[in-house]
Amino acid sequence: MIYAGLIVFQGDLNWLLSIIVAGTGACLGVTISYWIGHRLGSGAFIWVSIFISIGEVIGPNWERYHHSVNRYMMLLGVITAII
Repeated sequence: MIYAGLIVFQGDLNWLLSIIVAGTGACLGVTISYWIGHRLGSGAFIWVSIFISIGEVIGPNWERYHHSVNRYMMLLGVITAII
């Protein structure tokens, strides 16, 4: 987005088109990520989390925390994509 802002500032790109394309890309990215997670289920999250710290912290006790953490997964995914 910084590069797109520079191109808009230089007048080589329409700012409205840039915002629409960025919003569409973000929505599609979140939707595809949600669809993949929905299709593969929480087992895929457990399998992937072996390689990241949440897997080391929670590990085999994931089923106990799954219901309380599940509602925040979409928000966590969006924040992770932003960072």
